[in-house]
Amino acid sequence: MKIEKDLNRRIGKNIKWALKGSALSQSKAAEMLGISRQTLSNYMSGSTPIDIDKLLKIAEITGKTASRFYMNLDYGYVLSNDPDQLISGLRDLTSIIKAKEALFESYVFRSDIPIPSALKNKFEQKIRQYAEIERINEISSYQFKIDSALNKFDKPQIELIAQKIRGLFEIGPATSISNPVYELERNNVKIIQFPEDNQDISGFSAHNDELGYCIYLNSKCTIERRFFTAAHELAHLIFHKKDYMRQDKAGVEPDSDTGPDHKAENFTGSDTASSSHADSGLNIIYKDKIKEDIADEFAGLFLVPSNSLASFCKNNFIENFIFENVIILKKYFNVSAKCMIKRLLKEGCISKLQYAELNEETDKRIDPYHEYEPIEKSRIVENHRFRNLVHRALANKKITESEAAAYLKNP
Repeated sequence: MKIEKDLNRRIGKNIKWALKGSALSQSKAAEMLGISRQTLSNYMSGSTPIDIDKLLKIAEITGKTASRFYMNLDYGYVLSNDPDQLISGLRDLTSIIKAKEALFESYVFRSDIPIPSALKNKFEQKIRQYAEIERINEISSYQFKIDSALNKFDKPQIELIAQKIRGLFEIGPATSISNPVYELERNNVKIIQFPEDNQDISGFSAHNDELGYCIYLNSKCTIERRFFTAAHELAHLIFHKKDYMRQDKAGVEPDSDTGPDHKAENFTGSDTASSSHADSGLNIIYKDKIKEDIADEFAGLFLVPSNSLASFCKNNFIENFIFENVIILKKYFNVSAKCMIKRLLKEGCISKLQYAELNEETDKRIDPYHEYEPIEKSRIVENHRFRNLVHRALANKKITESEAAAYLKNP
């Protein structure tokens, strides 16, 4: 966003001006700030945005007010006794701050259940950190090469896109996926994991043209559920792109398949995005259910492809789908028992009666928030890509050890 880049350059120019007017060298100032000289240089050039704590510290050591760093030296917007000049400066500062905040207001996410304010705020904090460490490493936001709007259940089309995404991610068409979260991260989809007490919230997704794709996963949920949620939210990002558009930018005349009647939220907006259509509540619920069915179908086909399931069963002489064989299958494909049972039903391997009996057997052995014979916890490192980007920035001396420690601080 141009306004953010202009603001970063303006702040950087004023930092350079403040240091020049003080008795501090750049090396000494960097030492006092606990950052590298390179980081300070990046602040001054505007290539790296500065956080408010560092800006306040610079204001303190140079004897300037924090607001002074937002002023435009080129137009003389400085605080003075001249009322007209003072008003101009304050208006300029206010508009810039609002524009910077708008960068995150436009980061819209969707969820099938309401998201608590505390969770939204924490997510916003984490996504700011993630976006910052990407910029430090000079990584642009990633946009999928496959974009297929779909709001009517179409299994062949869903399966085709699932196969294309596996190909795009360089995953073999018939292989199991050891760690779907890593596959998304390896392809530059931001995954943010931290605990949320309400385990009914397994995750949600968000998109912004400037900052790219992001998926939140509740680290209190089982690994199997997180794997499925990651694939489920990936489906929404592919099929339901319009759900991530702000209502004031979504267009006045959306087509009949992709109207703004979804559960999408802005950080500072209402809990549920309002619809400009006079759709009945039941129609909205019906459309949302179709979208969830599409996402579930995609996740199932992405994690357990039809051909792969058939081949594994044939090669391992699995013909009778008793509970023990379900466990063998779910371990191979790294999904939950419930997901595996659903895939067997979808592929016509079991009847609806067998489906009900297998689910009942699962419920007898484990509660809904745990997994029978779960994936070992050592399989997943939370926020793997984010951590690697922090270590890369540290190795390239773009951040200091203290800055790296702050990024890696546990939530």
